[in-house]
Amino acid sequence: LHDWLAHDGGQSAFSALTSEHYGELLKTQAGYASAEVSSVAAGLVSLALALVGAGAAVVLYRGPDPDPHTEKLGAARTVLYNNYYQDEYQVWLAESLVRPLARVLDGIDQGVVDGTVNAVSSVSLFSGRRLRYLQTGVVSNYAALLTLGLTALVVAAALVGGWFT
Repeated sequence: LHDWLAHDGGQSAFSALTSEHYGELLKTQAGYASAEVSSVAAGLVSLALALVGAGAAVVLYRGPDPDPHTEKLGAARTVLYNNYYQDEYQVWLAESLVRPLARVLDGIDQGVVDGTVNAVSSVSLFSGRRLRYLQTGVVSNYAALLTLGLTALVVAAALVGGWFT
């Protein structure tokens, strides 16, 4: 966080957001002398948890023939052996919720989305077939069409712009 924004001496709009001001807020408003957690503390916590786990394993399974301790779990044993019944509820979720939702969304995709795309493409194909007849290769025809189009644009601008009122 201290290197989040470089201190620029107040030259930019972000100068009030530097880490120095954040540190001041921690001390004055929150009452924290330091906001950093030492990496040594995190390492010591993880080491302590690992040692507790290793010690529990030694206590439970030491000896020449370790006894299985699963019988002591009772009903929790069945739940643990069945992996919390994840397969069952995932199959139920897929079959009863996801499959009907997928069918509805597929119908929407096939009807609405594909219908819209096909309608746009059919308009494009239809107009392309009709405009094909305008391509004669005669330059005077192209000049006439250009003049006709420009005249139509000027008349439309005059009507919309209020030239005749």
